[in-house]
Amino acid sequence: MTRTVRDQRNTSSCSAGSTPRPKRIGPLCSHGRRFRIGQAEHLDVDDESLGGILAWYSLIHIDPALINSALTEFARGLRPGGGLALGFFEGPELASFDHAVTTAYYWPLELLSARIEACGFTVTGADRRTAPHARTHGFITAIRKPHSTNG
Repeated sequence: MTRTVRDQRNTSSCSAGSTPRPKRIGPLCSHGRRFRIGQAEHLDVDDESLGGILAWYSLIHIDPALINSALTEFARGLRPGGGLALGFFEGPELASFDHAVTTAYYWPLELLSARIEACGFTVTGADRRTAPHARTHGFITAIRKPHSTNG
């Protein structure tokens, strides 16, 4: 999943989240690429200035009614063709659950993929991973459409 971010050459990438606790992105930083931590709903970057966004379990706490604002902000910050890698808890229906920090949400793979598409992206990969006695994990990669009309 990190390939979407790593394949971008000579561009900045961003790890975005909805909680103030930053994620460790040190292993991704190599070969002179620049990385930054950003708030999902407000990346504080110029339009089309990023080559990739890694949102690895970063959006699980965003209310489903508000998630399009984060996805639209991702599309605004990414250059056309820029990559998005997203990890989340996958479930058969959109549902909330108690999580260590605050309420989190299960997303059906198809529903979150459709939201991502509606916010200016083309989904390039989507999969889930299951294990006994553990939550199901979903993974989506996407690229920003050229000159998207976000919303």
